[in-house]
Amino acid sequence: MTLITLSPSYRKSVQAPQEIVAKVSSSPWLWMTLACLLLGISGGVRFWRNWQFAALAARSDHPPFSLNELPRKFGNWESRVGEDAKLDEKIARIAGSNDSIVRSYRNQKDGEKISALSLYGRADKVFAHSPDACYPAAGYQLVKGPLDRELSVPGVKGTIHYRWSIYMKRVGGIGYYQETYHTFYFNGEWLSDTTDQWKSFRYHPSMFRILLERPISGLSDEVYRPSEELLGRFVQEIDRRMSHDEAAGAGKEATPVSTSPAPGSSKSQEGSS
Repeated sequence: MTLITLSPSYRKSVQAPQEIVAKVSSSPWLWMTLACLLLGISGGVRFWRNWQFAALAARSDHPPFSLNELPRKFGNWESRVGEDAKLDEKIARIAGSNDSIVRSYRNQKDGEKISALSLYGRADKVFAHSPDACYPAAGYQLVKGPLDRELSVPGVKGTIHYRWSIYMKRVGGIGYYQETYHTFYFNGEWLSDTTDQWKSFRYHPSMFRILLERPISGLSDEVYRPSEELLGRFVQEIDRRMSHDEAAGAGKEATPVSTSPAPGSSKSQEGSS
């Protein structure tokens, strides 16, 4: 009887696929093809995302409403048409503004006067324009603040964060003082500073900015805060227009804004007081 062994050919048949895989795996053409495929997919996804961001930014160039529609009368505060100013075109372009108003509001009760700038534009440009940067560039010196404060406004969700400062500029040996209040509306929040929000600018490319200026005779002790009331009125109106309940709130008179600071409102950089 003849004994026939099949072991060698069996092992060979088992090893054949492994050898094929090894040869294919070691082929530089395979890896180059895979790398090109991955790069192509990655580039396509990146192009698609950039197109989405560009389209979103283009849509955001148009303000959700005309800032000129903001009321000229907030309680005792009133602005006359003939006293309006206009933001310089060069400044507006640098600031990323697509719409803006510059008005002078006078309190009919005590005669107090406040200049109000409301601006809407590209977040990646608007965020950098605050009194902290613009006033020193215009020859003003910071003499008090800045202080980051909080304000509660009826009908507005969350806390409104704003920044207060006093600047001084000498003209002919006389010091002229300006008290400033400013805040930004970005991604549904009112913030005193948005420099740490830059990663979100592509997803939320637009921003509102409010700046109030009040001429004062000297360093204020802040017992009297007329600008805080007017700031609250502006916040209340813009927030109402941006909310989904705009139709329900249209035509209703705004609730008076309390000027008392919210709990913990003097959290700040109060070192320069």
